[in-house]
Amino acid sequence: MLMSKILQNIANHVEFSKEQHMLPFNHFLRAHFEAGRKFFIQIASDCESIDQTSHNLSFISDANVVALHRLLWNHQERIGDYLSCSRDHKAVGRRPFDKMATLLAYLGPPEHKPIESFSSSTSSLLFSSYARWSSIDISSTNFEEFIVKHNMHKKEEFKSIKSLNIFYQAGTSKLGNPVFYFISRRYKIGEVNADLLIYHVILTLKPFCQQPFELIVDFTHTNSDNRTDFLQKWFTVLPEVAYINIHACYIYNCNSWVREYTKFHEAILAPLRGNRKLIFIENHSRLSEYVDAEQQKLPGATLSLEEDLKVFNNALKLSHKDTKVAIKVGPTALQITSVEKTKVLGLPVLLNDVYYASEIDEVCLVDDNQFSLSIINESTPLSFIHNDCDNIVQSIIHIRNRCLCIPSNNTIFIKSVSEKLAHNEPHLTLEFLEECIQGFRGSTIELKHLCLEYMTPWLANLVRFCKPSEESRRQKQVAQILEKLITLTIEETEMYPSVQAKIWGSIGHVPELIDMVLDSFIQRSVNSGLGSPMIEIMADTAVALASANVQLVSKKVIGRMCRALSKLPNNILGPVTPATKFWCPKLPISHTRVSARVLPVSTKNSTIKTSVLP
Repeated sequence: MLMSKILQNIANHVEFSKEQHMLPFNHFLRAHFEAGRKFFIQIASDCESIDQTSHNLSFISDANVVALHRLLWNHQERIGDYLSCSRDHKAVGRRPFDKMATLLAYLGPPEHKPIESFSSSTSSLLFSSYARWSSIDISSTNFEEFIVKHNMHKKEEFKSIKSLNIFYQAGTSKLGNPVFYFISRRYKIGEVNADLLIYHVILTLKPFCQQPFELIVDFTHTNSDNRTDFLQKWFTVLPEVAYINIHACYIYNCNSWVREYTKFHEAILAPLRGNRKLIFIENHSRLSEYVDAEQQKLPGATLSLEEDLKVFNNALKLSHKDTKVAIKVGPTALQITSVEKTKVLGLPVLLNDVYYASEIDEVCLVDDNQFSLSIINESTPLSFIHNDCDNIVQSIIHIRNRCLCIPSNNTIFIKSVSEKLAHNEPHLTLEFLEECIQGFRGSTIELKHLCLEYMTPWLANLVRFCKPSEESRRQKQVAQILEKLITLTIEETEMYPSVQAKIWGSIGHVPELIDMVLDSFIQRSVNSGLGSPMIEIMADTAVALASANVQLVSKKVIGRMCRALSKLPNNILGPVTPATKFWCPKLPISHTRVSARVLPVSTKNSTIKTSVLP
């Protein structure tokens, strides 16, 4: 017994540390480490070794083995990330890392392996060559035994994984087989324990895997956050009978990231290449060919992507290889669907990339036929060519605006956010104000005050769309917004003072808008008729407009009055007075007779209502 222990430790280059009665033999072990190494090289080589040089190899204690195990276990994901970003990752591949991950899965977490349990055979396994790693027998049974032995299935973490519904069984196929679902986007690397997820999958499959079953893998919106760095472990520890009895695997909404992921792991996934059991599904109706609609249990977020879509066909996605795509804009997300099939695992596939509205950082027109799209966490913007780019951009902006929320408890925060948005995203002005005006009427009195604070910084941007170079459609939109603001002023009696101060006081600070606003006031007054309450409201609103820029507004009002009077026939206004000479000195004497009535004229210290009506 003692001799076998000594020989085992010489073979493993390990000293005794736990068994006190064996410590005196450590000197003997160190003296024979080199001889043992040469012996194993000699019996393992086909020819005589030419290495006659003596090497002083350091020995490894049990404590160091435990420390290394803990280091590799705790940082295996970071190691995988580093290797995947390395310049040489294509040449080296994933094989060394996958072997390490497989070995760690076999050994289990270090916190469940006290030093006493690390036998010399375990140390030998840990420091064996790469060639031996591939022969490790990690069966499904061994994996389950390990989980149960350490009561990991009783932890709250395991219960929470079940509640995430990453993997579940629901309904049957048209062939009567039970159907399982794997929702890839619900698995978050770093947040979900991969080992416990595998164990959950094994337990869920166990009652059904002795008979034919079918699997639906939902790759909708799957990205790097949902990747698994231990792909080899899945193929190793899942029951072999599951691979035999799976009738079909439906890949739903495969996207560009999944295609690149399969290329990166092509060595591991090689057995699946061209497999007839893999069926790629692009839409809900195609899935219904295999599973009846009432039996399907895909997440609502996946199914809702096909509802209320605006589809723009014949678009071209610009990249190193331009591709034809269809652009689909829904209530909550943008979808870029390829028109031409590409190969994934050797099978033809239509890719569908999904971007939720909250992920869209910026969308802007490059010219009449091209626009660009910036996605959060994407390094480069996406560029597209289409004949109706303006309509596409407006549709995308609309779903982005729907994601904006107004907190009801922080006015200062709302105003600061609004000011930054108005400054950085002025192209959203028209659509944003339209949405605010539409939602204003249905809000509570408290939210109406907040909405005014939120709208105010955007009003100055209206001048961008009133320039002569701007297309007439945009100018008409500005006029429509002004009309809606006038209607808002008239209808919101409780908010009347606030609307006057916030809306019209702010517009008064923009000289370029004054003429258009006055045109709207006059047109609304004329339509309402002389003596109507509308004229009084327009007079009050003109005063609010002038409060920010008295001289400019007064000058424009009086100038309009004088031009109107100059068109009247001679002597129609009666005798000339000194007041009329003062206000309209450039008019002929016969045209400067006015009588006091309604026109609002502001001075620095007071507001005087006088009339320009005959």
